[in-house]
Amino acid sequence: DEGYVADSPATFMGWSPVSVWAIRDANAEHLRTIDTFLEMGKATSVRDLLRRQDAGGGMPWVNTTAADRRGTVLYADHSVVPHVTNAMKNRCLTVVGTVLDQVAGLPGLDGTRASGDCAWGTDADAQRPGMLGPRRLPEHLARDWVMNANDSFWLPNDHTRLEGFPTIIGCERCERTMRTRMVSQ
Repeated sequence: DEGYVADSPATFMGWSPVSVWAIRDANAEHLRTIDTFLEMGKATSVRDLLRRQDAGGGMPWVNTTAADRRGTVLYADHSVVPHVTNAMKNRCLTVVGTVLDQVAGLPGLDGTRASGDCAWGTDADAQRPGMLGPRRLPEHLARDWVMNANDSFWLPNDHTRLEGFPTIIGCERCERTMRTRMVSQ
């Protein structure tokens, strides 16, 4: 095949004259991140910080940990997340999308149905269409401690479990990385 490159996206994604891949990035569709960070800098407590973060709707793909003068700590993954529920994911995954979901946690949805039953939904409290709203995102407020070492939201400390969230946010009941295990010791 002329023009074939071993590490080309076509090797994994199976591009052909009858198949096309489109990638949609929820963070590429807004310019709210800097304003969100500036507002968070004005917070007077962890609850105020989370309120400002949610109002801005521009937290990129990162987790938030914070503590305030009153001794309250916060862990939150209130980042910009596409509104892809588990039911929608199960209904809309393609064969290759299933593999992509298992390998990278990114569901490959059927784009031919993107304006129908596979369109990103919207929560009433979301800052913009197509996103999960803050009430559907993981958070934990406490008086002891929280942490995150770039693992999923599932274990913000050694005795708290955050469960029941869409898998597009992260895995639950999954093995922790060595980094997370070292930090939580």
